Amino acid sequence: MITTALLLMAMLQPTHCELIFVLALWTTGERGLNEAPYPNDLNDPDHWSRGEGLLTEIGLKRMLELGKWLRQRYMIDTPLLSKTYSIHELIVQSAGVPHTIESAQAVVAGLYSDEGNGKWSNYSLGSWQPTPVFTAQPWTPDPHLLQPSYPCPAYRQLIEEENKNYYERFDEESKEWYKVLERHTGIIPVNRVAIFKLHGIHHEIAHGQPQPDWINEVHNGTTAVEWLRDAHRELAHALFNSKSKARLTAGVLLNDWIEALIGISHHTLEAKRAIFSSSGIPSMLAMKYAMGIADQEAPGYGSLLLVELHRPNGWNLFVKLYTRNSTGYLFQHKLPDCEHNCPLDRFITELRPMRLTVQDFELMCKSAPRSSSYDGRAALTMIAFLTILIKVI
Repeated sequence: MITTALLLMAMLQPTHCELIFVLALWTTGERGLNEAPYPNDLNDPDHWSRGEGLLTEIGLKRMLELGKWLRQRYMIDTPLLSKTYSIHELIVQSAGVPHTIESAQAVVAGLYSDEGNGKWSNYSLGSWQPTPVFTAQPWTPDPHLLQPSYPCPAYRQLIEEENKNYYERFDEESKEWYKVLERHTGIIPVNRVAIFKLHGIHHEIAHGQPQPDWINEVHNGTTAVEWLRDAHRELAHALFNSKSKARLTAGVLLNDWIEALIGISHHTLEAKRAIFSSSGIPSMLAMKYAMGIADQEAPGYGSLLLVELHRPNGWNLFVKLYTRNSTGYLFQHKLPDCEHNCPLDRFITELRPMRLTVQDFELMCKSAPRSSSYDGRAALTMIAFLTILIKVI
């Protein structure tokens, strides 16, 4: 009787749960456009004071605030990271493009303030902690953090085959809008590729640049700028919204993350506390579809995906999965077949079909069969489509 009572009391005692490791992926902050969204745009390209393709003041502030939020969560509320940077605690990595590197730098500036023994306090540098950001070579295809940049015939073929009916329907339903946009923008012809370039109008609006009256022109109850926003969101999702497409665009990064979780559980990983990654909206969309947590919203600038590994006292490791949107709201998610506190072994098992090593990814990309319905013109359009995608979102 006494033994049973003691056992019940022990079961009812609050269990200490320790956060031991974090994986984070964030999207870049707002940046200056690489080129005008359309030929008839009257805005001065020199408006981007920090330069084309670099973070704007708005983008820098957003990423700095994200770093401060991470500091509050992982240094103050839960002391996972030290206030002095240690490469044995945290690895920060970025896609090899300027705005993702700057985003990483801004985040770590917010994460590591002027506290700790690692700060510089002499000369004109001010008080800050230098923090390494690891990157690939600039603008090189990267299957980890710059997807879908990697030359992958299998992925292009998937897009052509899986999206064929959707693209035909989209083009048919958009014919009137294409005509409106051709008339005002000077782009001939307006097509799906052009919509990604025209999304730059939203960058201009966010940064207070004046806009012509036509962006508020209404057709079927929708303004031009609203239609462009919705069309851009739809087309972006269509690049990742199946398991096969998500695996080819997020499988390598997902494999990196799973290997890191396994390494922590086996005490073999170099970075003992966290790995933070800086990329773009395409990588975020791909990862959310690969994990089965995507919704119909487009990730905004400075959005965040978090995987937290917890160790309860006397229990097996479990994973918590979160997203934080660009307005600062934190949401907890769960994999389709696991609970919110997902045991690590089940988390790994559920995501195993989506993982890809770099070697397997390269083999899959090179071994795509040429279908009898292969359309060379469609393939060239898709290459242009993906090239512009990487530059503008």
